[in-house]
Amino acid sequence: MDGAIQRDANQTAPIARQTEDVKPKLMVIANAGMRASKRVEVDSAVTTLRRQDRSIDVVSTACADEATAAADRAVADGVYAIIAAGGDGTVHSVLQAVAGTSTALGIIAAGTGNDIAGALFPNGLSYDFASVRTIDAVRCDNNWFVGVASIGFDARVNERANAMHRLKGRLKYDVAMLAELARLKSDRFVVSLDGVTQEIDATFIAVANTSTYGGGMHIAPGAQANDGLLDVVVVGKVTRRHLLSVFPRVYRGTHVSHRAVSTLRCKTFVVESDSGMSYADGEPFVRTPAQFECVPEALHLLY
Repeated sequence: MDGAIQRDANQTAPIARQTEDVKPKLMVIANAGMRASKRVEVDSAVTTLRRQDRSIDVVSTACADEATAAADRAVADGVYAIIAAGGDGTVHSVLQAVAGTSTALGIIAAGTGNDIAGALFPNGLSYDFASVRTIDAVRCDNNWFVGVASIGFDARVNERANAMHRLKGRLKYDVAMLAELARLKSDRFVVSLDGVTQEIDATFIAVANTSTYGGGMHIAPGAQANDGLLDVVVVGKVTRRHLLSVFPRVYRGTHVSHRAVSTLRCKTFVVESDSGMSYADGEPFVRTPAQFECVPEALHLLY
């Protein structure tokens, strides 16, 4: 691939290892619907890159399909790195093109929740974009995610929250959860963790590569994106009262000690149920049955 840099997968690598006269080309794919204050932040980051004499194109996209299509074209053209400027949805869209390739992913956190950026960069983003490191990503057929996928009640909450355009961040998710509580039910799941199969009744299941989702909920506080494993968090069959008592603890990550919550680790997780659409990185993902596979070092992360 033109402009690509060969990297040792176990090392961080400087972005500029070409000739002194030619710097790797970057592309920014920006969510056209971001707030004006976030647009200022994106513009500032782009200006900083251009002051460094970096070759950079900026593309504004109106929807997920447009963002993925633009990223696909950039990967085919040999762009060194694609920087997703937006929230988790924009990152997820660009990820579909870059995961499993030598093209790196950068993030300008310009959404309302920014859970992926927060989990991958706990000390904050500097937007220097001078180096890369490799992290795991999760593959399901030809689809990818890098954060958290949810199945069952939590996915239905996510679907409702996505329809609430006037509310933002954590508040939107909290309101959606209260609305879904009125029809709370558990689902029957057949799950397989690295080939070991069992049947369970559960309110929801989260499949995590990173620790947070939903505007700051630490659903899988032990999850790490460089350990080659999925953290599968199972919330068993619970009443509304029990769920309401556990829910506030998710923001601190202390819910994992509740008797109804189990955390398991595996490389491959297979799930069958009639629970409907799963959500990943806050976006509609796949319907079950589905197989989730942690792919070590599948993503080159620009920072």
